[in-house]
Amino acid sequence: MGFSDITEKSQIIRERLNEYPDVTDIQSLLIHEIKLDIHKLNGENNSSLGHQNTKYSKYVSATRTFLRLLWFLEYLTDVFENVIKDDGTGAIKTILGNSYDKVLAPHHGFFVRKAVGIALTFSSAGTVADTVHLIFGYDKYDDKARKAIQDTIIFPKYFQNSLFPKKWKNRTMKLI
Repeated sequence: MGFSDITEKSQIIRERLNEYPDVTDIQSLLIHEIKLDIHKLNGENNSSLGHQNTKYSKYVSATRTFLRLLWFLEYLTDVFENVIKDDGTGAIKTILGNSYDKVLAPHHGFFVRKAVGIALTFSSAGTVADTVHLIFGYDKYDDKARKAIQDTIIFPKYFQNSLFPKKWKNRTMKLI
């Protein structure tokens, strides 16, 4: 999942919010889809879930989409937190791989996990300091650079915690 995928997922959520006039926010949208039992639909599995000839035959659920967006934000947060802990000499692909294994791998099947592993193995990404320079423009990996990264992860953490409280996390993941 990359940043274009975030845009695509955001568009799906916007479309779903516009589709139901009585739904005013994301939380009520998720509840609405769960009540209609359409929260698992991804556009490809709809027939197998009983929506072959219904108005939901091509429906892509905002609930499912939102959950995957949150997983990606959790992944980014974990990456940035580990970058902050690094002294700048560590390999960025190690941090990316460890964060993937911790956050995203549990949600992926065997083939996706192996593909990610192969991609990371052949990655030529440099050190943490190189990556911070590339993304944030800092020539030195120091406290100032770490502060910029810390400020960057405030948004994903806020987004995750305010829109999807931890007490919902396990319960909702079982639904999807």
